[in-house]
Amino acid sequence: AGFAAAIRLDAAFADAYNNLGNIRWDQERPDEARTLYLRALTINPNLPTARENLNRLTAGTAAKPPPAP
Repeated sequence: AGFAAAIRLDAAFADAYNNLGNIRWDQERPDEARTLYLRALTINPNLPTARENLNRLTAGTAAKPPPAP
């Protein structure tokens, strides 16, 4: 709920989209995670964690991203 609330307060908060994507991936909701990572990268194309997470998800890598701080 925290990252979703952050997005409601600031729709341009790329890190919040990325972190919410991590949560969705952990919840076995990869399509939602992919959408959130892409949104983060649309806002900030230079966000390395979102790019890495999207690449791992797309590659089907079992290693999920670490939990958000």
